[in-house]
Amino acid sequence: MLNLRVVCSVALLLLLFGCSSPDIRYSPRSDPTEIKFLAEQYFSLYAERKQFDSFLDMYSEDIVLEDLVYGNRVVGKKALSKFFRWNSGDVELLEPVALYVNSQVVDGNTVVTRGHFTRFKFNGNEMGPWRFVIWLEFDEFGKISRQFDWINYTPKDAFLGGENLNSN
Repeated sequence: MLNLRVVCSVALLLLLFGCSSPDIRYSPRSDPTEIKFLAEQYFSLYAERKQFDSFLDMYSEDIVLEDLVYGNRVVGKKALSKFFRWNSGDVELLEPVALYVNSQVVDGNTVVTRGHFTRFKFNGNEMGPWRFVIWLEFDEFGKISRQFDWINYTPKDAFLGGENLNSN
């Protein structure tokens, strides 16, 4: 009788543990095609420059963006929203899209993209085109957690005075 109870108890425990699912989160890190898709979606939203909420949703809440040429370090999605200022009305596109991607390299959860921003007006002043390299790192949820921008801002005198990010 004791052996039957032990066997039944063990069988019941195995059944209960067998029915529970482990806490496995999908990680796009393991799928380079998913990371590439996310990057293409990001740059498509950026190029259209119309769906700011969808664009911001590509970022993690604790995003860190460093604009290495201008000298800005932005931490958190709320600060990022203020940094991009898409809804301020100061920008007028002079071409059908805001940017073009020329090449892209995907390595694990990192995407490095080279392209150029098209001509636009900012506060009535014409700017661009500007060449760029943007480095994106995606977290396990498929959100951008780190971004490094190298943008060839011109005219140079309009973009002087940022912080020295070399000490970070």
